[in-house]
Amino acid sequence: MQITFLHTASVHEATFDALAQAAAPHAVLRHLVAPDLLADARCSGADAVRTRTRSLILAAIQEGADAVVCTCSTLGPVVPLHSRVVRIDIPLMEAAVALGPRVGVALCLDSTRAATLGLLVTCAAAADCSVRPQIIDCAAAWPLFEASDTGAFAAAVARQVQQATTDRTFDCIVLAQASMAGAAAFLRDAGVPVLCAPALAVARAVEVASRAPAS
Repeated sequence: MQITFLHTASVHEATFDALAQAAAPHAVLRHLVAPDLLADARCSGADAVRTRTRSLILAAIQEGADAVVCTCSTLGPVVPLHSRVVRIDIPLMEAAVALGPRVGVALCLDSTRAATLGLLVTCAAAADCSVRPQIIDCAAAWPLFEASDTGAFAAAVARQVQQATTDRTFDCIVLAQASMAGAAAFLRDAGVPVLCAPALAVARAVEVASRAPAS
């Protein structure tokens, strides 16, 4: 079993390595890191990197990947529809809509807002559920991630979420970007489920890879 991850930041490699090794110890793991994709998508929109994103993913499949996970939610709308491709936020949103309509969507990048909310609505419709998303803006924390201060970044995201839960009522909180997953450790007492994408996406990737025909 071979699983390939497409990242837009190298910091994600260790996270997904640990999750994948726990879920599928014998899997062969590969990481592709392309920070330019996120930089260009933030500047010009995701459509500007559609061709490059698709080429990287489809090349990984041609090179033997049984599953390819795009770990960047901003790139989600341009990820190719393919039986071996996992868009990181689909399992996350499917889990969220099952918990109730009042979904708190915590995000740091405005470039992922439309894609995230659109996917949430799509998943709710597919499950025949209603959804009333509420944005929790954590943009102020993003410079800490860019400075590689991941601990401070996670704590800052958690503070924004905690503040939101004192002012509003949610059925669950979604940490919409993979980079935000560390905040979950600070939110165990949030009073509602806090969902993050990496573990759910890895579980889905293992399912996808296990169904791939032998090459």
